[in-house]
Amino acid sequence: MFFLSYAKEIVMSNKKCVDLAADPLLPNGWSVQHHRGGAKASKIERNGDNLYLNGRKIKFRLTIEQREVGVITGERLLRKLRGKLVLNANVLDYLLRNPCLIPEAWKKDRYDNPQRLFFWGTIYRDLEETRYVRYLYWRSRWQWNYRPVDGECEWDISKPAVCL
Repeated sequence: MFFLSYAKEIVMSNKKCVDLAADPLLPNGWSVQHHRGGAKASKIERNGDNLYLNGRKIKFRLTIEQREVGVITGERLLRKLRGKLVLNANVLDYLLRNPCLIPEAWKKDRYDNPQRLFFWGTIYRDLEETRYVRYLYWRSRWQWNYRPVDGECEWDISKPAVCL
């Protein structure tokens, strides 16, 4: 589990924004395989249990396999998310620096299980070339961790992708 967080913030007209185009945090000596950029000044706002990025609602995406079969492999999930508006790790780090923005409802899934929220817009590689994606989760406070995309790791209903 990791507590270090970093996200470039921009203050424009007294409003805090996350820089989606900035280089993401590089934990554990990793490199970035893929980083889906975005607007340099992206405004994040909360309205009740909803969070918005530049006026667009942030949602959680589950594949049909996750919803109906129960699991999917990371590699298959990565292919299914291609072309979707997945958010990058800069948003994760921004939320960790501003936890008051994170809705209470994000802590658990619809079945009241702890939820892990994955930011597939940034894919990392470690020194052995294993790919990872970072996620946000609640355990007495908001934290981040990571999960390998490669291999036999299964992604179930409690592991949605964070998207617009």
